[in-house]
Order: sequence, then structure tokens, then C-alpha cells
Amino acid sequence: QPVNVEVVAPESVAPGTPFEIEVRVELERGWYLYAPTGVNAGQGLVETSVSMRDHEYAQFADARFPEPISFGAYDILTGEVVSLFQPVRFHPRTPSGDMLIRGMVEYQTCDGDTCLPPIEHPIRVLLRVED
Repeated sequence: QPVNVEVVAPESVAPGTPFEIEVRVELERGWYLYAPTGVNAGQGLVETSVSMRDHEYAQFADARFPEPISFGAYDILTGEVVSLFQPVRFHPRTPSGDMLIRGMVEYQTCDGDTCLPPIEHPIRVLLRVED
């Protein structure tokens, strides 16, 4: 795989305080992901997405993606590192302690000649909720 995925999150958070989980997608030179613009999906390609599992205390907003680049008939995300940001906020009445949140990043990588099968990469983050 010409891709390495790393999840970066704070070690601890306060209830009610917004924060972000960063999904860092490192790409080998020449490879790219399909941007979530709708253009690519209409052509049968898998657009990059982040989805989080429901959690008793965590609330998730829509993930933020870098500005796409137009590449012929496609919209792509490219560069050495493509960072996707998942906003999260624990309810103000969340009890202190360790919280596990889970999700998935789905993507398809191509290099202009070859497209690899879509990948579903799990997101697993253990955070400490502290007042």
C-alpha cells in the first residue's frame, strides 16, 4: 500500500470542550485520494470519508477535509500528508475516566494509471476525560 494512516488525538480532554481528532494520511509521491465532492462517486469511485460510531457521551460534527484539486474529471486530495479533521465534543456531564471512541476512514488510492481497491481503516482513540 502506498498509504500510511495515523490517528492523532489529545491525551486528555475536558467535558464540554470541543477538540479534533486528526487522521493523517501519508501518501507516496504520485498517489492521491478521491475528494468527497460528489463528482467522483458519480463515476463509481470511492470518495474519502470519515464516519464515527455512536457514543454515549461524544458528539461528532462533520469531518473537515483539505480543499480538493481538480484533476481532469476528478476531484482529488494529494500531497505527502492529507489531514482529515474530525470534530468531537464530550457532553458537559461526561464522567471523568477513560473513553474509547471508534470510527472508520474509507478511501481509495490511485496514481493516474492504477486504482487500488477501497480501504476501510479503523479509527480507535482512547482519551482521558478530566475536569
